Amino acid sequence: MVLSLGPGLQPALRKSIRHAFVRFMDERRWNEEAFDSETFLAYWITYVTFETDLLDEMPKSLRADAGFHISLAQLINETVEAVVEEPPSEEMIAEIEWMQEKLDTRYQYACQSEASYVHSLLVGRLK
Repeated sequence: MVLSLGPGLQPALRKSIRHAFVRFMDERRWNEEAFDSETFLAYWITYVTFETDLLDEMPKSLRADAGFHISLAQLINETVEAVVEEPPSEEMIAEIEWMQEKLDTRYQYACQSEASYVHSLLVGRLK
């Protein structure tokens, strides 16, 4: 677990990691071979620096703590794992399969976030 961050900070970190990871993978069209942990970490740092107030909420002493960085790496790994292990809903699967049949496509998807990406692609093609 992340060191004592105070109420709200750990969930905010987890939410920022999830959001950045999904966006990062969307930009790479969910190509698993395009994933690089160091590139993602830089992407997440850019995201929290310029698009959130998370860094302002963390004491500088905490950000400099080596234990915090170890805990943060663990939180990143746990969050990414949770995203890729979350299965798509039955409703999402049905909608995607219907659109794929209509468009004669065969996009693959393994998790809810990837299914959302595929769904968006298909909806765009139907318009």
